[in-house]
Amino acid sequence: MARSIATIKASIVAQKNAEPALSGLTSTSQTAIWNVWAYVTAVVINLFEQILDIFKTDVEAMIAVGQSPTKGWWQDRVLKFQYSATDPQVVQLIDYAPQYPVINTVLRIVTRCAIKQSATKTVVIKVAKGISPALAPLTVTELAALSDYVNVIQPAGISVSAISQEADRGEVQAEIFYSGQYVEAVVKAAVIAAIEQYFIDASFSLTVGGIVYINGSTMKPGLIDYIQAVPGVIDIELTMFRVRDFGDPYGSGTVVATSYETTAGYIVAEDEVSHTPNDTITMTLATNG
Repeated sequence: MARSIATIKASIVAQKNAEPALSGLTSTSQTAIWNVWAYVTAVVINLFEQILDIFKTDVEAMIAVGQSPTKGWWQDRVLKFQYSATDPQVVQLIDYAPQYPVINTVLRIVTRCAIKQSATKTVVIKVAKGISPALAPLTVTELAALSDYVNVIQPAGISVSAISQEADRGEVQAEIFYSGQYVEAVVKAAVIAAIEQYFIDASFSLTVGGIVYINGSTMKPGLIDYIQAVPGVIDIELTMFRVRDFGDPYGSGTVVATSYETTAGYIVAEDEVSHTPNDTITMTLATNG
């Protein structure tokens, strides 16, 4: 912030008083040559500092609206996408940045967004609407509008692709060993709930980008971690964890060895008849020794 003329002049006078060679400049007259020069210099410095303040404000304003295409930036912008079937939402260039002239949060239909970079350096945006666990893909019209939106806001030199489809299906076949102090049916229900909760938490996560893990870490918990946290669970024998795209027939897909990147960005438990978690999770009473 620019200093006042009086403050700057006082600093000049203090410097003058500290110089023995200038000890003869003692006149208190406002028209004394040394006093005039001190004042003029103070005015010039004050004007220069004001110019610096204006420049700083302009630079900060440009930085505030500038594009930094990190995963977080992309996710934030996609979640701010607006859509209306009757009132077209058109992005305009405002203060050097593409944005909506009128912000209407009611029209923000995207509720989940995962950002990935493909092997071809394309930014892949996976989205869905609704609230977990009842997430759903965007309609063809909504996805077309989103694709046009991201093409408008994308920084130069970046290729972007937006997709939205039904959730991947995950089949967990496992034998759960539980403590005799607990009720089998209660533990099984809690295990199934834990699996479903893991799928919700892993879906669209900015940290893991819709990737599911069998064994996780502190930053990226895995499926086994969620099951082991269920009260009464003693041990787990995971027989198979298979993930398939929604449109693929049951039995196809990928048997996960360590981790798997979901195609849709989100995943739900397998819903094929006779292959739901209630069918594929078996319970065994743990024995000592």
